[in-house]
Amino acid sequence: MDIKNLFAVLEQQVIDLNELLETSLIKQNAIISYDQNLLEEAILKEEKAVQKVQVSEKNRLKIISDFYQNSSIKNSTFKLKEFAETFKQLIPKKHYEFIYKYESVIKELAIQITVVNRQNLYLIENSRAFLKETIKAIANSNKAILDRRV
Repeated sequence: MDIKNLFAVLEQQVIDLNELLETSLIKQNAIISYDQNLLEEAILKEEKAVQKVQVSEKNRLKIISDFYQNSSIKNSTFKLKEFAETFKQLIPKKHYEFIYKYESVIKELAIQITVVNRQNLYLIENSRAFLKETIKAIANSNKAILDRRV
């Protein structure tokens, strides 16, 4: 078993998740500042980052699956913690600790990305509601909306 391939994939996954988090924050700043160009760039970068995360996750699952197959162990999950527990006797302690470290870093990044995405959703929903109410006020108004006296 070559655990170094797993570490390389986990390291790539951390890099990809960091990139996704950064682009989500850029998107948030673009929404807040109403910068259409920055928002479009951020969305494109975010789509690319999501694709990278999907590829690294697919690679991680493949490597873990190969470990299970090579060891003739039937697996029911691909969670890093359970993988480490299963192979605890077959891998050195420092590798075992690295897997736990990567798992906690990946979980923390996923939580941060989720928080930022929820904030972005909140911003978008409130912007939509504001626009809807503004349009409704304009459409239903018989009076001039702007005071011409300045």
